[in-house]
Amino acid sequence: MRLTLISLIALLIFGCTSSLEEELERAHSLREKKDFTQALSVYDKIIKQKPNSKLAAKAAIHAAKISRDENQNYSQAIKYYEYVILFSEKAKAREMAQISIADLYFDKLNDYHKSIEAYNKLLQTTTNDTKRVKYRLALARSNFSLNNFYQALIEVDSLLDMNLDQKTLYEVLVFKGNILLTTKKIEDAISIYKQVIEEFPEQSRKDNITMNLALCYEELNDFDEAIKILEELKKDYPMPDFIEITIKKLKKRKENLPGARGLRR
Repeated sequence: MRLTLISLIALLIFGCTSSLEEELERAHSLREKKDFTQALSVYDKIIKQKPNSKLAAKAAIHAAKISRDENQNYSQAIKYYEYVILFSEKAKAREMAQISIADLYFDKLNDYHKSIEAYNKLLQTTTNDTKRVKYRLALARSNFSLNNFYQALIEVDSLLDMNLDQKTLYEVLVFKGNILLTTKKIEDAISIYKQVIEEFPEQSRKDNITMNLALCYEELNDFDEAIKILEELKKDYPMPDFIEITIKKLKKRKENLPGARGLRR
């Protein structure tokens, strides 16, 4: 009798799991047919009927992708990804979910407090240098977006102490220059922009970093130097008329400086 009861319970559990696996396949089929509403409904059913399970974690991964990519319901996608982190047995799936949460908070929801929290969690769980660079740069950008310029600069300087590839080094240096310019540390910004232009002449030309440098000199009221930089830039600039208008404005500002026209009678 006892054996029969155990067998019956096992059969019921297996039958339930087998049925939900069929439901998972049906949800996949609905997703392939672009019936995302019904697919989500089936995924939710699986999560509800067999929570805290591998099957539910799989359903949550696919539900998150639909919510993110098809419905653009980023808050809902985050809830599914949080479920994956809690219940998936696969470390890669949990990491992918945490990365997705961080990126959604940063790129889509612009919730930089939450993105800082999420990227800090990622930093604590990896020793991979490439990933650490990515997460720390995202932290710096999140802090910058919150006007936490001091912390953004700390993150950037931490990055510059790491072994960066040339593309990332360029990106980080330009970002540091922009932070310094924003916080009116003009002399330091000039030093960084000059370094960028010297070490990355081709890329800095494409990105018009000399415009940033000219702006720095304008901030210092050194209009002669700003105009000199812009005159050189104008030669290869795709819209030279725009540069010329800027040069004329700077010349006008120079004329209006105290003492520029000598003593008035």
